Amino acid sequence: MLQQLRDLNPNGEIMKNAKSEGVGTEREQQATNSAELNLAAYLDARPEIGFTKMLLDLALEPQEPFKADARRPFRKSFVIAVVFCSILVGWFVWFNLIR
Repeated sequence: MLQQLRDLNPNGEIMKNAKSEGVGTEREQQATNSAELNLAAYLDARPEIGFTKMLLDLALEPQEPFKADARRPFRKSFVIAVVFCSILVGWFVWFNLIR
């Protein structure tokens, strides 16, 4: 049934030389590409969402609403965590690899 739906042309008629194997028809591939392009455009238009923004929000102080271009300093807890992890890695390297 699904294969028959893939083989339909825009008028609802079954195409004569429809492929029965492969990843998908050319129309499906174009639809997938356009969906990916639409999603990328949507995410580019919405800078407040995304994985990178989440990581920056974890590491940096909140952005001031009236100074959008101002530089955001690191959070104190983030700096402490980085220093603590660096000390642990340093101790591990010193006692296991250097000594």
